[in-house]
Amino acid sequence: MGVRLVMKRTLYILAAITILAGCSAKEPDAPTAPVTAPATEPSAATTLTEEDKAEIAAKYGLEKPDQPAGNVSVQVGISTSADQPTKSGVKAIAGKTESDVSTLLGKPTATEDGEWTVVSTDEKMPYLRHTYKTDIGEISVMFLEGVAARIEVTPAETFKYPEDAAKAMRVVGLAVEDGLTPDNEAPHYMQYNNVDGFYYVNVVKDLEGNPENISYVRVITDRLFK
Repeated sequence: MGVRLVMKRTLYILAAITILAGCSAKEPDAPTAPVTAPATEPSAATTLTEEDKAEIAAKYGLEKPDQPAGNVSVQVGISTSADQPTKSGVKAIAGKTESDVSTLLGKPTATEDGEWTVVSTDEKMPYLRHTYKTDIGEISVMFLEGVAARIEVTPAETFKYPEDAAKAMRVVGLAVEDGLTPDNEAPHYMQYNNVDGFYYVNVVKDLEGNPENISYVRVITDRLFK
């Protein structure tokens, strides 16, 4: 009985010693040092090929530029002056008072007054005519009943008669398309009725200069002032 007890105690002590020895023999975990990737020089392997660029563009919905970023060419659409609206065009001044027109066009270079005979009634009415120098050419404005009623524009550009009639009308501020057919023709002018809200428009040949060119465009704003 005493021997067995001693043996049990001995085995217990040996087991305890073994467990303690195993724990003390285990080294604590060492902290892991951060791993730094070695620096590399750029090489051909890091250069994106055209296929790589196309794949990236397709993946992220990007558009591949037609030219390299360092050599960008920008094209700007430029309209000719015949297609550009202007504040001195006839639509801007038709029906306006003398004061309003002079505010838009500036001080007139010439002025005259007199009496105008209305064709339909033979009635005479006083008129005032101002001539202005503008970006589109020389503009003569006849004021009847206090408003700009008859307007003649001599374009600064040269237009051929009769093929450039639509271009000449556009440069004075009228919205017309190429190929517009005149309603009436005479040896020295073409007449277009109901153009852009006006009673009629005459495109007049340059009889005093070059008959192959257009001299001026006349706009009659209302039937009363024809």
